[in-house]
Amino acid sequence: MRLGKIAVAWCGGLLALFGVLYLVSTQQMLGYAEITNPTPTALTDLRVMYGGLQVALGIFILASLRRDSWLEPALGLAAITFACVPAVRLLGMAREGTFNEYHVSALVIEIATLAFASFAWRGVRAA
Repeated sequence: MRLGKIAVAWCGGLLALFGVLYLVSTQQMLGYAEITNPTPTALTDLRVMYGGLQVALGIFILASLRRDSWLEPALGLAAITFACVPAVRLLGMAREGTFNEYHVSALVIEIATLAFASFAWRGVRAA
C-alpha cells in the first residue's frame, strides 16, 4: 500500500506539475517541442489539451491519496496514461523521424513512470 501511495504521488504530481507549466508558461513549454508562433486560437487549444487535461488527471490521481478505495483505479489510470503517451510518442517519432534529445528524454521519464505505476498497481491489486 505504501508503494502504491508513493507511485500515486509521483504520477499525479508529475501530471499536475506539467499541466500547470503548460498553463502558465505555454509558449516556453511548446518551444521545447519546436512549436513556435502558434496562433491565439491554437494557444488556447494547446493549453486545454496539455494543461487542463493533465491538471485534471493529476488532481484525480492525487485525490486518491485521501481515499484508499481510489488507489487502485488511480494507479490504473496512471499506468494506462503513461502507456499511451510514450506509445503515441514512439509512433510519432517513427512516422516523422524525430529521434531527438527532447523525445528521448521524455520517453525515458514516461516509460520509467509507466513501469513504476504498473508495478505499484499490481501490488495494490494483489493486496
